Amino acid sequence: MAHSHHHDHHHHDHEVTNVNQAFIIGIALNLLFVVIEFGVGIKFSALSLLSDAGHNLADVSALFISLLAFKLMKVSGKNNYTYGYKKTSILASLLNAIVLLFTVGSIIWQ
Repeated sequence: MAHSHHHDHHHHDHEVTNVNQAFIIGIALNLLFVVIEFGVGIKFSALSLLSDAGHNLADVSALFISLLAFKLMKVSGKNNYTYGYKKTSILASLLNAIVLLFTVGSIIWQ
């Protein structure tokens, strides 16, 4: 009986190099949803809609920060920044974490 070893090599490099128009449309639609949800929440004094609008606004801001990071990552190096802005994604993650901590802190404060 033949015995063979088959080794699958999985590469987990998920570097995103292109932001397509669907991502931008998704951000715009989510922002529109936040505005409508906030308006309806104000009109009907619905705290649940207002809190969900706040949650969705945090999601939209995270998506927008990611979009900005994707755009900055494509900037090539200059004299002062020879490597360019390739590590912007790390700073965007840090900013998103700070926003999340601020949000959690304000919820605990309330």
